[in-house]
Amino acid sequence: MARWGYKRLTFVLALGLPLIADAGLAQPIRLTPGASEPSQQPGNIAPQANTLPTNTQPANTQPANTQPGNAGSAAPATEPQNPERQDAAGKQDGAVQIETLKAPDPSSAGLLTADNGGLGARMWANTSRAQAERALRIMPAPVLSPGLRDLQRRLLLSIAEIPEGPANGSTSLLALRVEQLLRLGLIADAAQLGTPKPAALKDAVFDRLPLEQMLLRNDLNAACELGAKGLREDPGSSAWLRLAVVCRYRANDIAGGDLALSLLREQDSGNTGFQALAAALRGDTHAKIESLGDDPALGLAMLRAAKRPLTAALLKDASPAVLAAAAENSESDLETRLAALEAAARYGAVSPARLAQGYMRAEIPEAERAELAKGKSARTAALLFQQARALTLGSARTEALQKVHDLARERGLFIVTAQALRDSLRDLPPGAEVNEGAIAVIRLALAAGETGTARLWRNTLLSQGGADGAKLALRVWPLMLLADPPAGEWPADAWRAWSGSLADLPAAERGRRHALALVLAEASGVAVPPAAWQELLNPGMAGDQSGNAIYWRNLLRALEANAKAESVALGLALLGSDGLAKGDAADIATMLGALRRLQMQAEVRNLALEAALSRPL
Repeated sequence: MARWGYKRLTFVLALGLPLIADAGLAQPIRLTPGASEPSQQPGNIAPQANTLPTNTQPANTQPANTQPGNAGSAAPATEPQNPERQDAAGKQDGAVQIETLKAPDPSSAGLLTADNGGLGARMWANTSRAQAERALRIMPAPVLSPGLRDLQRRLLLSIAEIPEGPANGSTSLLALRVEQLLRLGLIADAAQLGTPKPAALKDAVFDRLPLEQMLLRNDLNAACELGAKGLREDPGSSAWLRLAVVCRYRANDIAGGDLALSLLREQDSGNTGFQALAAALRGDTHAKIESLGDDPALGLAMLRAAKRPLTAALLKDASPAVLAAAAENSESDLETRLAALEAAARYGAVSPARLAQGYMRAEIPEAERAELAKGKSARTAALLFQQARALTLGSARTEALQKVHDLARERGLFIVTAQALRDSLRDLPPGAEVNEGAIAVIRLALAAGETGTARLWRNTLLSQGGADGAKLALRVWPLMLLADPPAGEWPADAWRAWSGSLADLPAAERGRRHALALVLAEASGVAVPPAAWQELLNPGMAGDQSGNAIYWRNLLRALEANAKAESVALGLALLGSDGLAKGDAADIATMLGALRRLQMQAEVRNLALEAALSRPL
């Protein structure tokens, strides 16, 4: 221990770097329920970029630019608990007790109110502090569903009163929310919620947050300044020692880097990923890099500093935020950069507009285009996207859109690709062709929120396509039912016609599609008659489905207690990262039913349409 203390002190003194205030970091204010007279308004938080845009989605999820109410009023007068109790002089206790007001809990802070997308200041009502902590911890991350991800984001950013009761651990509720935003890849949201660091909270995530931002935007100068300060304050921290290794080698201070690395090996010897990256940064051209280490943001920054290319293998399990940063690594080939960009867009870490920009900027040699168009790679997706955006003739454009549609569905990028095409789909006039291309355009338009375009194309199929057009229109009937729910009776004739179009499918698959269609229709407010469900009760179609009983049972308890935020969190956990696309109908029904009970009908319709678009129906 004495040897370690001497080496640590020697290294810290050897740094010789000044302490520099982190003045370049944004310092947005966080609002709390009842906070009085904040000195500035919070910066704008963009809504979740690739949430399925429908007319039923909440109109505005930007933070309110309004001052919160004043919580500085005196405590109300209270009666003594025992009016018969006498003081030493034989007098009764006074009727008024004066108590010191407690400071607001910083964990109540947020960026969204009930008026602009938040779930309300009382969203944790009827939930204990321990239950709230559990609910925040079990929410999935990352999340593939745009609608579920946006719902989780709104929960995490809501200004809300802290639930009562003892904590279940040492981590604050604010830190749990920031950590979850980081796991979702919503770095800007996490930074605005967690900056400036609340003086009363000691959670490590608040110290890590500014460093994470600097590393992801490849600002190693600022990161090294912050690291020098951190190492002076906590010389034994392995995190700061790792950064010191990077900063020393990057500055060609080989001796200083070697010293920091030797100190680090005494407490961090198992991190072979970091050791390989450090060797590459030191100048070892033969260093074999097989991972980004257990700190991928730092690993990515080291790889960039060493001017080494990224590979698909290195990004296999990367977080959404790291994927978004990796897409900007100029040392990597185009396929790797595009694949990283697609993965980040799939998880919502970059917007559909950014995906469109990446596709359009991809330089693909003319000699490779014909062969590349037959493939299924990220470069193929970029090529097809460029062609769909460039073509203006009806039949050629429809064919190009169908190719984009088919490849995006196969590669799990359908909704975000459709939203990247939104400008091209807006008011797109229907072509004269009656073929699969029309179905592709309708589906793309619905996913992009262009319901009017979808309705126009379907009506054209019905009015001008004859028997073939009517047959094609049947395939999108459930989607149009969810996009434009009927206000009157159940459309029994259309239901029977659509059901008959599935006759060639196996009974189990027909049952799955029927059940999902009815679940989503009911959730969207369509009056489904009991007979429609009863007709499915046969062994071949009913099948055997069961959801996660733990989440399901706790969700029922939370709903019975009218615990809003907890119910939403448990519903998100029930469906998981990709539940709308892969979960069974029973779990989807449970989640959508819970949201309806919580009077969140706009969210229900949004999620129902997304579920229908994300899977065969």
